[in-house]
Amino acid sequence: MTKKQFIRSIAFFMVVAVMVLALCDLFEMDNTSNYSQRLHTYRNFPKDTVDAVILGTSGVDRYWIPSQAYEEYGITVYPFSTDAFPAWTYKYAVDEALKYQDVDLLILDVRPFTLDFCDIDDMDVRARRFLDALPPFSINRIKSCFETMKIRDEVNESASRLDLSYLFPIIKFHGQWSADDYSIANNWSNVPHEYLGYNIIDNATVRPRPQEIYPYDADYYVDLNPYIEEYLYEFLDYIRELQASRDIEVLFIDTPQIRLDVEMGISNKIYKILEAEGFECVHYYDENSETTFSIDLDLKSDFYNEGHTNFYGGQKFTTVFSKYLVENYDLKDRRNDKKVQEHWDGVHDKLLKKIAELEEARRNKIAAAK
Repeated sequence: MTKKQFIRSIAFFMVVAVMVLALCDLFEMDNTSNYSQRLHTYRNFPKDTVDAVILGTSGVDRYWIPSQAYEEYGITVYPFSTDAFPAWTYKYAVDEALKYQDVDLLILDVRPFTLDFCDIDDMDVRARRFLDALPPFSINRIKSCFETMKIRDEVNESASRLDLSYLFPIIKFHGQWSADDYSIANNWSNVPHEYLGYNIIDNATVRPRPQEIYPYDADYYVDLNPYIEEYLYEFLDYIRELQASRDIEVLFIDTPQIRLDVEMGISNKIYKILEAEGFECVHYYDENSETTFSIDLDLKSDFYNEGHTNFYGGQKFTTVFSKYLVENYDLKDRRNDKKVQEHWDGVHDKLLKKIAELEEARRNKIAAAK
């Protein structure tokens, strides 16, 4: 092979690689919930503009309204989350978050450890929501891919031990181009999240759906799934190593939900482990505990389903939790920081305008149905 042929071969393979990566970005899990946009926005903040990050499930981006916390207290606390976030990728998510911002505080949602291992299809969806929101060459994405393959193989023997579609999602989603509802605009990750990660899901965001709460029993415990418990202890060891290597505070939280019998017992078990292992944690369902505080949530108007508050419940949670963070952690007021202003100013006004539009649409729909 001549030198010219060699150069042409290298150029050809580079072009093919770029095309494959672009197609993998476009043909991945449908991104209507904005996972990619949420994480893309976080990655593109200037350094030292986020002081705390909340990692976890949909219990993060439905409850925490970053723009409101910034408007009320000036704190920059960003949700780094995907729906039903898988516990087995938690430590890689933390590494990914810390790669872009040197935050002072990590806030860790315990819900990933309350989600039991389910059938292989559910596990697949939960993993891809996170994996497809990361850059293709992220080392944490690659580690998460292989961890997902490993756990699928252990939990379900029929699963393929090596599934390259995690690394190259176009293998699984190449047929999306012909789907009627496929949207390049939704799947292209290089799009900023309009509301700093707060998740808008149209009518559900403003819809009140009355709930009935299950009476809380602080002495009721349910053992964790063995895989979940193993990952929990492994994650706690990882957090200890992290704190030994850098100056960072860690707080575990659980967001309010209408707890059924088993879910309550699992959460109690997780908190018992956290407290025994010496980790700071706070929750909202045991009024007699020192690690709780009151949120005046209205079961008739502040939830859109049993697991999530609507915008109005989120407002209450954000106000109370912001106050707790400001009083207990050294989070600065960044409202006069020009580097922060560029990305955070005006977002809350835009969000309130969107909420007003959704409310008007909901009222019109109710009126038309009468």
